[in-house]
Amino acid sequence: MKFLKKIWKIILPTIFFLMLIILLILGIKNNQPSAGLQEIAKKEIIIGDKRIIAEVADDEKKRAAGLSGKESLGENEGMLFLYDEPGIYGFWMKGMNFSIDFIWINENKVIDITENAPQPKSNNEELIIYKPSGAINKVLEVNAGWIEKNNIKIGDEVSIKNYKK
Repeated sequence: MKFLKKIWKIILPTIFFLMLIILLILGIKNNQPSAGLQEIAKKEIIIGDKRIIAEVADDEKKRAAGLSGKESLGENEGMLFLYDEPGIYGFWMKGMNFSIDFIWINENKVIDITENAPQPKSNNEELIIYKPSGAINKVLEVNAGWIEKNNIKIGDEVSIKNYKK
């Protein structure tokens, strides 16, 4: 009987200690954002007196995915594609569920616009590649009709700020 008491005095605290460690590890793990739920970077873009909040696509993976698969954008929402070097970058509408406008930007100026790029009618449809007329380092995709509704013009100044809720 004494032997069992000695074992329980060792085993119970050990079990308690191990359970505490496991709970701490699980608690720390659950407080970390998972890869799929990380905060998406957003920027506030101001063109004239118009304001857009845009998700940022600043690497190959994000730029390749773009808005494909999204069901819609809010009225003053968009996606901002950022490039390290100015160039003529082509965009297509693969996997898009709604039509969009493109605002082609170099540095802090609108250099071209493409309005009402339609979503593909089917997966088999040959896709148009949309390109700006000159080198750009940013592209802002917004809902189709946003450019006309907000009177955006080539030459408009563009300001981009970090978005704070």
